[in-house]
Amino acid sequence: MANLVFTQIAGEVIDVNGTNIGARSTINVIPGTNITVLGSDNAGSDRVDLTITGGAAGTPIQTVNAGTVTSPPFGPLYQFTDPTIPSFTWVNQGTTGAAVANSNQTTLLTVPNTAAHNWRMRVITAPATPYKISIAFQMSFPWNNGGATPVYAGLVMRESSTGKFQAFTSIGAGGFGIISSKFTNETTFAANYQLQQQVSWWGPVIWLQMADNGTNITCGISGDGLNFTTFTTVSRTDFMLTGPNQVGFAANNLASAVAGTFADNNLYMRLLSWKQT
Repeated sequence: MANLVFTQIAGEVIDVNGTNIGARSTINVIPGTNITVLGSDNAGSDRVDLTITGGAAGTPIQTVNAGTVTSPPFGPLYQFTDPTIPSFTWVNQGTTGAAVANSNQTTLLTVPNTAAHNWRMRVITAPATPYKISIAFQMSFPWNNGGATPVYAGLVMRESSTGKFQAFTSIGAGGFGIISSKFTNETTFAANYQLQQQVSWWGPVIWLQMADNGTNITCGISGDGLNFTTFTTVSRTDFMLTGPNQVGFAANNLASAVAGTFADNNLYMRLLSWKQT
């Protein structure tokens, strides 16, 4: 007999052979018998049907996914971790323009253009150190920006008591590059740690990582989501008072306003993966 352990996320349903198991987390699978696990949210969307077959004693359990959602979508490289599961909250959403929407196990952050720095963030409480946050995302921005003003999208580590944060992001400004920078708050720039334009290993998916080991914050870039090259390493109290207690994804859109029939001044960040290790 084998034991399977399931984690039930708040607001979702786990159904085993027609019965909602509720808070139960361990299911016994007897050799030679089948169970069907039905996982869905309360609205019934993104349903996953999983049939589990218990073979003869000593043989592996077989699983068949009969639903409409599979994860990860790629592998063994480019493995995505569902970014819609963490309970992110806003920092500086503002009253107009900035929005977030979840669909198909991805999150779309929409940020309107502004004349000055105006970071829009989605954050959660940082885990205990040491930890790493790795993300995969796609970015699109006003097509005629022309490099006059920058647009940013990526990761942030923030100290809520002071409002200070370090951003590690892609940047579009006269090219497409990567930048590690620090800000006093959502609207006040402090300094760059490092800026590298024309990064050669960008692909259709951008992979960034920020790690806090309790002493330093290290930023890394990857072409496959597994092997990260260090971009910057700084003390976690280099700029912040005691260090970050929030982590999140964010965007900042300083692109000049566009006129015309096909104008779209928004910056779009499509978060494909959020992984904490």
